[in-house]
Amino acid sequence: MGESHDRECSAAARNRLVPDLRMPARLVPTAAAWALLLCALFNAGASQAQEVSGPILPGGTLRLDIKPTFTFWDSRFGERTLNGVLVEEEEPLGFDFSDAAAGTRLFPTLQSLQDALNIALPGGTSPIRFGRTNVLVTQSEVRVPIRLDMGVTDWFSVGVMVPLTKRRSEVAFGVTPDSANIGLSPIGSSPAQVTDFLNRLNNAVAALTQVTIDICQAQGSGSVGCLEAQTLLNEGSLFHSAISDAYDVRSGGFPLTGSSLGDALVQRVAALGQAFTDLGVGGFPTAVPLSTLPFTAEAFQELITDARFGVEGDPFELFQSPWEIGDIEVFGHVRLLEGSTAAGRENPASGIHYEVGAGALVRLGTGTPDLDQNFLDLGSGEGHTDLEVQGFAGARFGTRLGAWLDVRYGIQGTTELFRRAETPDRGFAALTTRTPVRWTPGNYLEVRLTPRLHITDVVSLALDFRHFSKARDKYRRLTVADSLNIPLGGDPALLEFETEQSVQEFGVGLVYSTMAARRAGKTDKAVEFSLLFRAARSGSGGRTPKTSMVQVGFRWFRSFWD
Repeated sequence: MGESHDRECSAAARNRLVPDLRMPARLVPTAAAWALLLCALFNAGASQAQEVSGPILPGGTLRLDIKPTFTFWDSRFGERTLNGVLVEEEEPLGFDFSDAAAGTRLFPTLQSLQDALNIALPGGTSPIRFGRTNVLVTQSEVRVPIRLDMGVTDWFSVGVMVPLTKRRSEVAFGVTPDSANIGLSPIGSSPAQVTDFLNRLNNAVAALTQVTIDICQAQGSGSVGCLEAQTLLNEGSLFHSAISDAYDVRSGGFPLTGSSLGDALVQRVAALGQAFTDLGVGGFPTAVPLSTLPFTAEAFQELITDARFGVEGDPFELFQSPWEIGDIEVFGHVRLLEGSTAAGRENPASGIHYEVGAGALVRLGTGTPDLDQNFLDLGSGEGHTDLEVQGFAGARFGTRLGAWLDVRYGIQGTTELFRRAETPDRGFAALTTRTPVRWTPGNYLEVRLTPRLHITDVVSLALDFRHFSKARDKYRRLTVADSLNIPLGGDPALLEFETEQSVQEFGVGLVYSTMAARRAGKTDKAVEFSLLFRAARSGSGGRTPKTSMVQVGFRWFRSFWD
């Protein structure tokens, strides 16, 4: 598209490509199809020398451009490894939060419970799971870019764009105890029983310690009786330590009554109790307190937000941001070449008219990146300074047909922030993985081709084909002073997974413009109105959102000098 910088159509797509109830995402099934079109149209007005709608304005002309845009998505172009094979397919946004056997993948903080049970039960255990989670996530963004362009000369224009953004994420989730083997820890529902169990177990281990000393002194340290007593003491001490860790409130769960895991724990306590009794140690607890409460949606929410469980994130629920300023852009464009074929010079209504130009843009890091404790918001911007260069070429064939080619390459800057260093599929990362990093987003390339049809002097129809690709991001842990006492957290390299992205979009749109009619002396009005629909049709990367967009635009022009 010929516009100097129609970033409202692609800024969100730059790194996450504007990636979770859904405004009927199919409500505008071709909303996307129309969208890319208009983006192209706005920038691709007739490519004559004085085309006010193009990227170059006549000297002394000011253009105010406002295009409110609504973008929504509930799926992404995902990828995952299944049985050693890479699977690339469309996934719902709630995919990483949904699990038929929810456990340590979804909540890494449950790993401490898994580790403790693996020690407490000889031979380890099957993976712990608190049931099935079903999560639906839909995200949307309202973006209002306010842009001013000024023609310095007939071949050079400059401008600035200030975006206002408002984001919304809707979440619906349910938890069912299908095949669950853990539930809510009894430390919350029956603390007295747990305390009594652990105290009696501790006393039994202490009593066995003295019995072992007596046996070894009486029979000798190398005797069978001494060795058997020491082995049992080691098992009892290890069990006491592991089961104490399992009951720790930070584990967030415990084996469920009636489950295979709960039965295994009951059998283990019974076997240890019998062995203690055989050596003359009484008082060993016979009943281990198990969980009697399956996980619920409320418990799911508590695991995310309660500091005791180690995640300490924002509530996983409806989120709506206030209006915020995004990344401000400052840009300039210059016309390098302009002309017509012989037929066009003799008869402006025929032949081929063409122009070629270039531009550059600086995107300031005035927006706010998403916070690491919010698992849904994308932030109003990215907080780093980017440099973008652009080349464009347009041609008009007679009075009705035209085409525009726009190529942009962006070099993205760096910013320093906190991130929870986990792989993308790990759901709710623990606070212990939080680490200060320097983030360098991958450079990007955008290619846009826009054929268009001028139906009348004031109405145009356009098709828009857009390809966008971005290289892999880089993350490096920051070296911080010991006096800051900031934990280093997880491995920043994990954050680089699924950051290399690409997307192909198709759009269609309509523009009402009085520019050509005004130049022909048919009207004194200088305005444009536009309607755009756009959708992503294919893509890759794992986290690349499949977006649809609706945009309404208005442009007003004023000349200050000729």
